[in-house]
Amino acid sequence: MCQLIHHVLDSHLNGYMRMKLALTEENPVIKTYEVSEWARLIDCELPSNVSLQLLESLHERWTYLLKNLTAIQFKRISILTVVKCEH
Repeated sequence: MCQLIHHVLDSHLNGYMRMKLALTEENPVIKTYEVSEWARLIDCELPSNVSLQLLESLHERWTYLLKNLTAIQFKRISILTVVKCEH
């Protein structure tokens, strides 16, 4: 369960940052990330409540941002594409 909570946080952090890039850059390059590699990093050993607290704060910011998007900003994020980077 703890690993799943950390994964959800990582996924939502990436989604939030991708949206902010789409809102602030012309033609942003949005990278994917290696989920299985992220799961092996040392911060996944922290208690799940650490990720839950951050997730709650992130959702508060993300919700506020989404609720206050202009029509032009909304169109910018709806054309976001993801490019897989080759190693």
